[in-house]
Amino acid sequence: MLGNPQPETTNLDAPPHQGDDSLAGREPGRSTPRSLRIILACILLIGALATGAYRELVGRFSRAQTAAAPVEKMRLLVRAGQRVFVTEGSPLRAKLAVEPVAEQDIKRSLVLPAVVEADPGRLIKVLPPLAGRVTQLKVQLGERVESDQPLVVIDSPDLAAAYAEYDRAKVLLSLALKSRDRQRNLIKIGGAAEKDVQQAETDYVT
Repeated sequence: MLGNPQPETTNLDAPPHQGDDSLAGREPGRSTPRSLRIILACILLIGALATGAYRELVGRFSRAQTAAAPVEKMRLLVRAGQRVFVTEGSPLRAKLAVEPVAEQDIKRSLVLPAVVEADPGRLIKVLPPLAGRVTQLKVQLGERVESDQPLVVIDSPDLAAAYAEYDRAKVLLSLALKSRDRQRNLIKIGGAAEKDVQQAETDYVT
């Protein structure tokens, strides 16, 4: 029959021992458990950092290869000498249209600055002898005309002045003719000077 064991009591107020009795028998030079924990934590931290750096390098290399692969696949054209090939994954294949070769007429419109005018080889310019204002047009555009057919009626001040000068010249001519005849008759009977006869002849010729 076993007796009741006495519960162990711990005096919390007792001062701590200056040294650990359990470590008294340890060999000198060995680290304490706390030092071991610190060393292990440092080793784990260094390992974690090395693992992270390795993963970062591997990830960058993988991303570089992944980015380079689509560039290689997305090449639009491939040149081989004088030939050009469209690759299978090229977006240009959706825009290409293949048709059989055939002949057809191509209509091209050429836009140039130009002026529409009559054919110079079949055009005759009618120039009036005097300047003036056209008051009436006797023919229409494209109408066939004949020789001596009147085309326009012109109101010309120059023509009126020319008619006036013509009438004045006729009067002066008549006067000069009469003066010449009179001087000729006078010279026959000795009633006129020779210079007066010559002046009358000159006025008549003028």
